[in-house]
Amino acid sequence: MLRDVLTHCFGPNVARLYTWHSYRSGLATALHAAGVDDGMIMLICRWMSPESLHVYRRMGTAENERHTRRAMAANVDLIQSTNIPKVMGDQAAPAHRTH
Repeated sequence: MLRDVLTHCFGPNVARLYTWHSYRSGLATALHAAGVDDGMIMLICRWMSPESLHVYRRMGTAENERHTRRAMAANVDLIQSTNIPKVMGDQAAPAHRTH
């Protein structure tokens, strides 16, 4: 039925681009952009698992940019021990030479 309506309104090339999943994804994305919490989005879109929400809900460019700008300004003061270079003896110390 959706394809028939879209074909009638926009033609077959446009109708092939959309499915009911497209509209559910669009609705989930719009709800997220409007600040609706994930639980309510799942309820409205009739999803049983959070995995569905993460597959279909999209983040817009403005939201992505906002999060990225906040990340750039964040103070990250932690180090994972696997990322710390190993120093044995004085191998990291510069050689001190006197001539």
